[in-house]
Amino acid sequence: MIKLNHFYKQVEAYGNPAIILFRSIELKLVKKTLAKLRWKTCLDLGCGDGIAAKVIFNKQVKYGLDNDKFFLEKGRKSGRFKKLLLAEAEKIPLKSGECDLVFSNCVIEHIRDLDPVFKEVNRVLKKDGYFVFTSLTENFSNYSVFSFLNWRELSEKYGQFRDRRLQHYHGYNFREWKKRLKKRGFKVVDKFYYLDKATTEWWDFLMLWSYFFAHVNKKLDWWLYEKIWKEKIYSKYIDAEVVDDRGAAIGIVVQKI
Repeated sequence: MIKLNHFYKQVEAYGNPAIILFRSIELKLVKKTLAKLRWKTCLDLGCGDGIAAKVIFNKQVKYGLDNDKFFLEKGRKSGRFKKLLLAEAEKIPLKSGECDLVFSNCVIEHIRDLDPVFKEVNRVLKKDGYFVFTSLTENFSNYSVFSFLNWRELSEKYGQFRDRRLQHYHGYNFREWKKRLKKRGFKVVDKFYYLDKATTEWWDFLMLWSYFFAHVNKKLDWWLYEKIWKEKIYSKYIDAEVVDDRGAAIGIVVQKI
């Protein structure tokens, strides 16, 4: 039996092998990045159930915002936020200059029109305040079990289908994100790519695996995770580092000019 560290045990709260693989790597790198910044007042934009905030922050976050009552209630139960806001990211109910950090984990790619969101984030940030977010790159849709099998045409169609199903509207490389953010008054101070091709293909396999077992036996899915996948996923998490620009996802740190 492997001995898991506290960080990974917290990530296991997601309860799905594929999500544990993705989030353990992602949040490990996010936490390392946030540790370099100084901040007091944070807004978690798209806070959801609060698991991410619980994993990466060592203290309560002042504000958590989400547009889904169900997940916002889960966020309340997490005890990670001082105040929760039921609102859209395009209209943040905070005064201008309220925060010195806005954090958003894998939310941006699900919002159709980003300009109003970036404008609002800029408004609620103090001068030189940080906006830290993770999102997908254009590589994400190209990586799947079908790309692993070198079935190029099927891989392309499946990637497009998966993006539609998961409501992914954006997937850009660093240059494109930088251009879009500059238009809204931000300067980039740091970035990192993560999730290489092989890891993303394995994530896709685990997603399909869990989807099948969700309709058969969820308890069996978790038993298989405990017996088969846990050690391999944990090893991936332990070894995870920043990758090159072929990564499926990206983390970006910008400052309000």
